[in-house]
Amino acid sequence: MSAAPDDKQAWIADDEPPAYELVNIEGRSRAVLVCDHASPVIPRRLGTLGLSPRDRERHVAWDIGAASVARRLSGILDAPLALPGYSRLVVDCNRPLHEPEAFATQSEDVVITGNQSITKQEKAARADAFFSPYHDALHRLVETRTAGGADIYGDGVNIAARLETLAEAGGVFISGTVFDHVRNKVALEFEDLGERQVKNIPEPLRVYRLVVGTTQEVRSVSTFETEIGLDFSIPDTPSIAVLPFTVMGDDPEQVFFADGVAEDIFAVQDEITREIVTALDVQLREGEQHRVWSRGTENLEAWECVRLATDDVLGGDAEKRPRATELIERALALNPNYAIAWAMRCWLYFTEADVGGGLGDRDRFDKAQAGAFHCGRRALEIDSDCADAYGMLALTHLNAGEHDAAMVMSEKAIALAPNNAELLGGVASAVMRKSGRPERGAELVKKAMRLSPF
Repeated sequence: MSAAPDDKQAWIADDEPPAYELVNIEGRSRAVLVCDHASPVIPRRLGTLGLSPRDRERHVAWDIGAASVARRLSGILDAPLALPGYSRLVVDCNRPLHEPEAFATQSEDVVITGNQSITKQEKAARADAFFSPYHDALHRLVETRTAGGADIYGDGVNIAARLETLAEAGGVFISGTVFDHVRNKVALEFEDLGERQVKNIPEPLRVYRLVVGTTQEVRSVSTFETEIGLDFSIPDTPSIAVLPFTVMGDDPEQVFFADGVAEDIFAVQDEITREIVTALDVQLREGEQHRVWSRGTENLEAWECVRLATDDVLGGDAEKRPRATELIERALALNPNYAIAWAMRCWLYFTEADVGGGLGDRDRFDKAQAGAFHCGRRALEIDSDCADAYGMLALTHLNAGEHDAAMVMSEKAIALAPNNAELLGGVASAVMRKSGRPERGAELVKKAMRLSPF
């Protein structure tokens, strides 16, 4: 255990980061952003807390990529942002100080040896040096934005509300400021409606109206549908299009974090859906019900491994398959009962068999096929409703020339996940086309494109 310094300055050296950082404090948004697990930094006074260099860069010590995304959101929303300067293992600024998790003795699968015998005095000293300065600054920031009990709206929010009242039903109006930002970046036509005076905005607004497509453009889309035999008309059931976060750059860490944020949102969406379904007594289709009620793993590192492996495999780069295999093996070591990880391992064996068969290497093909069947069936032993496992087994049966079994597995995958565009368009449709049912394959491709046109 490290000795506890007596004052704040002893905890943080002059060349170390401050206890907290405030970004865009003059931002006009009504929102205040916080990113409590933004940093992996541990002050030199505490050494490493017993963590290896690798563990300090994992989710064990911080939320990977969260700070970068939070900074970008701060700019996009024009909102102030508060970030602690040190790892949540020093003191977790997202937990009340009286809770054991405020000074974690274990994170994920890692024992934090530097926190095992921490005294009350050291806890208080860390709180004074890191926790309190951050929360005091955050409190002051919030107070300045709600002084006098007033709600603070950015001008952008007010302007958007006023433009909404000007627009006709189904119309889209934008301000001159927005027009200046998008005019050379989107292939859309806008009509200048001149300046308009609106309530609670002192200066007149320059207003633009989005011009909808011409008759010729609409006709060309209809002709395209006819030519390729696909129908993109609105379905009978209600539809919701959900697009993931787009990261403006090449940083894979931010792309990975954005995927995680989107997935967290879907998890919350599932909770809301379950409440609505219960309240309204709605009968969901089997596949939708499966997604709403099922869960994967509570081990975040296992989830991270599967997520990264999936990106490697979907990228189609054969050189990344060994890394994907290592990641899946790691996920299964962390959680042997993670059905999706077993399904992914089945997929990797399938690709190995596919390559082996193509090279005429019978021994390599047979071993990979056996591995694929084992992993796919293991996934179904854990979760009999794992649509991905059925899909991967369908491809494995197809590889073996077992077309009837492949079609049965494909139909089961479709029934469990009728809105999974990858399963419909990339797996089941291929099985159907190669098993003498091209019409069914085309039908699945059509639905997949309807679900995920991108």
